[in-house]
Amino acid sequence: MKQRWLAWPVVALGMVICRAAFLEDVVYNIDETEYAVAAHGLDHGWLPGVDLLGTTKPPGAAVLYNVLFHLFGPSLTAAHVTQTVVMIAAGIAVIELAIALWGLTAALPAAFLWWVLCNSYGLPPEMFSLNVESPGLVLLAPALLLVWKRPQRRWSLIAAGGAVGCAALFRQSYAVFLLPLMVAVWAIRPQRLKRAVGTLAGFALPWVITGIVYASSGGLAWAWDSWVRYPLTYAGDVGVSGFMQALLINGTEFFKQAIMPLCLAVFGCGLLMQRWPSARTKFVAATVVASFLALCAGSRFWGHYWLQVYPALAVTGVYAWLWLNRRFARYRVAVSGAIVIAGLILGMRLPTWRTWDFTAPPRGISYSRLDDEQTEREIGRFAMAHTASDETIVVWGYCPQIYYYARRLPGVRDYLCHYITGYSPGSFDPFTERAPREQGHSMAQRMFIEDLEQRRPKYVFDLVLIDDYPFTFLNYSLRDYPDLASYMRETYLPEGQVGRALVYRRRTAQDTWIPDAKDVE
Repeated sequence: MKQRWLAWPVVALGMVICRAAFLEDVVYNIDETEYAVAAHGLDHGWLPGVDLLGTTKPPGAAVLYNVLFHLFGPSLTAAHVTQTVVMIAAGIAVIELAIALWGLTAALPAAFLWWVLCNSYGLPPEMFSLNVESPGLVLLAPALLLVWKRPQRRWSLIAAGGAVGCAALFRQSYAVFLLPLMVAVWAIRPQRLKRAVGTLAGFALPWVITGIVYASSGGLAWAWDSWVRYPLTYAGDVGVSGFMQALLINGTEFFKQAIMPLCLAVFGCGLLMQRWPSARTKFVAATVVASFLALCAGSRFWGHYWLQVYPALAVTGVYAWLWLNRRFARYRVAVSGAIVIAGLILGMRLPTWRTWDFTAPPRGISYSRLDDEQTEREIGRFAMAHTASDETIVVWGYCPQIYYYARRLPGVRDYLCHYITGYSPGSFDPFTERAPREQGHSMAQRMFIEDLEQRRPKYVFDLVLIDDYPFTFLNYSLRDYPDLASYMRETYLPEGQVGRALVYRRRTAQDTWIPDAKDVE
């Protein structure tokens, strides 16, 4: 028992030491503000994926952000603290899973491997942000533990399936973790079909409830488009060459930064294959396969995608660690030394992030900042000062953080401008694969214009002039969309700039301006 009570503080204190200096109200990942905007929409009866399009995840993250904002106010500090807490909780569940698989001696190795994995790979913003993978893991790891420890108890299997179903409400790729659950269930011969059905029923339950909510609002068709059709398009638009290029670039970075736990995991997988076809080996192998299927599902291999493989790498790495520790004293020293060195590096690396990374923003400045300054905050302040709380705004560009800072809802469903432009972050050829410009995007334009007419946003902020932004709209002028450009000329007045963002105000009865084509950039 002593090893367990030592292992838990290793995870908890290690995570706090690495992250405590960065729990700020700033945007570390642009996805955070997508979920924050969707959370705001929930308070007005808007459904993510129906009333807000472009964010491709089911409503789990929006609901979580909504709860956090109600408890602590609309602050990303709460999100970043929550991310640290859920990763500690997931680490504890992984420790318990390692103990269930390999015995109490696995506790401390699992704790160290989890800590190293969670704090070694990727730019720090990928680690600090509350993206969909983190809350999914805190549901997934206990599900794996439950199905391995209590596969003969029907209610345990239903609960495990329900946990995976809830995890998939954060990120669809977590559904593949039904594979290790089914492997564990199928290893029990008596009534295994009935137990498998119970597990699947548990998985389906949160989705059935979600489906009822969306069906009651007539939003099932849009939900299908947002969570199935659109993500498949997003995943596929890089093509095979883009997939391999992203894997090479980000996989190389992952190997360089997480080399010690990764090598242990690969060695552990090799050792486990020698014990095939034991039930334990099949269960762990299914977990590894599911983890890498989930990683590959998004095709771009962004840093936060890799969180999905951490539990599998930790439990297989622990097996190699224990095997080496039992057999060779010199390997025991080498592995222990590698862990100590990794721990020292992590203990110094993240707390001093802003001193060694030239891309790190100054304290209080967003990592995903617009115009290489704080233009998104400036636009947000302008919108708050010139609109009422029940009025909407529109941002022509991929910049949901403006809506977050403005505390205003989008005046269009396509609030990330994905459908109308075909823009896809990380895509190699978005126009060819998603929404060719030459087709005019008539349906998307009509939807955009209908929303402008129905929600009547007071201001439109056009980011087309801003070129030093990671998600620039420099090549997406409003003039390239004739129907929308015509509507803008007739309905909105140019009203100067905020920074380099063009500002258009909706015309009122008091305005006598005559529209001219040159006024829409």
